[in-house]
Amino acid sequence: MAERNPTTIRPITTPTADDVARFWAKVDRRGPKECWPWTGPPDKNGYGRFWLGDWSPRSNRVAYCIANGDPGDLQTLHTCDNPPCCNPAHLYAGTPQRNMDDKHARGRARYVAPYRPCVGDNHWSRKFPERVKRGDDHNFRRHPECRPTGERSGARKHPERVARGERHGNALITADTVRAIRADYATGRFTYATLMGKYHMGKSQISGIVRRTRWKHVG
Repeated sequence: MAERNPTTIRPITTPTADDVARFWAKVDRRGPKECWPWTGPPDKNGYGRFWLGDWSPRSNRVAYCIANGDPGDLQTLHTCDNPPCCNPAHLYAGTPQRNMDDKHARGRARYVAPYRPCVGDNHWSRKFPERVKRGDDHNFRRHPECRPTGERSGARKHPERVARGERHGNALITADTVRAIRADYATGRFTYATLMGKYHMGKSQISGIVRRTRWKHVG
């Protein structure tokens, strides 16, 4: 095997006996030919994550590593096409190209040659409706503690990172313009129609600024 490129796939620390026991405790091991689903919280793509050393690789990769050793630069792929599955019999090591070929063969690719979107009856959700997580089967219903809402939301924790107002890439006006619009309307001498003509904006934009449903952060 070629020398590992550290910038591509990070090596997995050899699991200890305690790691192995802790890992399989989070897997529903069924029959040898069945899928063994990860029972812990999934990530946004439906894969499990298992803390091993100083990072958390995907559960299917850890399962493969326990059974066969670290796959190195190769990816860990599923024959069952089921992301949470951790049955080593359903896992194999393959190149990124093999992964993409499998995705196209199974109709899960976003685009098909020549770069046509997989839409309508060609979309994976139409071909495999049983794999669409809906209702009580949705990941956020099964693991509501994983949904970053309220004070746990990234926008609440790091408000300085939210691109508001002039920092937003689609902003066409400035905070000074917003203050001027509100000041003009407060005088009572301007209507929405006159403000639209003065600032060359639509009625919904003017209304949102005046009623503070837009640019709420500007005092």
